Amino acid sequence: MWALTLYTKDWLDERVMELGEWPSEAYGEFRDRMLDLEIQFPCILGQKGFRANQLRFAFLSDFRSCKSREELAKALAEYGQQARTCGQYTSFVAFFDTPCSLRSSYGVEDFEQVFWSLLQDIHELDEQSWPVDVPQDVDQTLWEFCFGGEPYFVLCATPAHHRRKSREFPYFYVAFQPRFVFEKIHDQTVFGRKMKERIRERLIEYDEAAIHPALRWYGQPDNREWKQYFLPDDERVATHCPFHAGAMNKSLVSEFTTRPSELGRLDENGQSCNAPKQQEADEKSRPCRGVQ
Repeated sequence: MWALTLYTKDWLDERVMELGEWPSEAYGEFRDRMLDLEIQFPCILGQKGFRANQLRFAFLSDFRSCKSREELAKALAEYGQQARTCGQYTSFVAFFDTPCSLRSSYGVEDFEQVFWSLLQDIHELDEQSWPVDVPQDVDQTLWEFCFGGEPYFVLCATPAHHRRKSREFPYFYVAFQPRFVFEKIHDQTVFGRKMKERIRERLIEYDEAAIHPALRWYGQPDNREWKQYFLPDDERVATHCPFHAGAMNKSLVSEFTTRPSELGRLDENGQSCNAPKQQEADEKSRPCRGVQ
């Protein structure tokens, strides 16, 4: 197993094979998509950041494992400390070990549950307070996911997406874009409006699905940022957010993150970290945390 650390494009271009088979495959596929000039990846900022060696990467354990949540929290905390020195278009991309069997057995909705449980779990592991200038209520237009005192736009890609190619990837990954990256990219600047037009043009060419109706400007009265984090393979728009900052609404979170036995969490030994049957009544209202 590789040491948990953050990697740059320059390092990975030279030495990714040292990390093993699946990290090499994951990075190689990501690199090819970022550098493809014929079918250009829609996220222009991500593409610019990649080419400029401003992105940071981590390769984490099986996303079902309790260990993976601690790894993600540790890696994101490390990234947050250096993000402002990485460059104007920086992002952090966390790849998760995704066994072949899960690529065919997990559907989009399964990965949606994984995604939101990951965010909830690392929020519970966050050692810093939620920033006072960012609302904790997801129904507020200025809400954004925060970790380590920094707000991030979060998105993910899964093997289960097919029509929405911009959210499809053979390995499950989650990307965190610091809010400061978007300081000059909004509807009040010519640059921001032109960037939006270019991104939408690329989405039309790249995806087989229509541009999702949830994709709107941050801060607009009708925008809810969380709805853009996990986009389905069709045009459906989520009606409630399972993430809860601070005092957690346990009934809603546990309802959303409850997994069938075949999709259950694994401990570091590959064993299920779900509570045993005799403890189910006590554990029913509490989702699995990093290590139990």
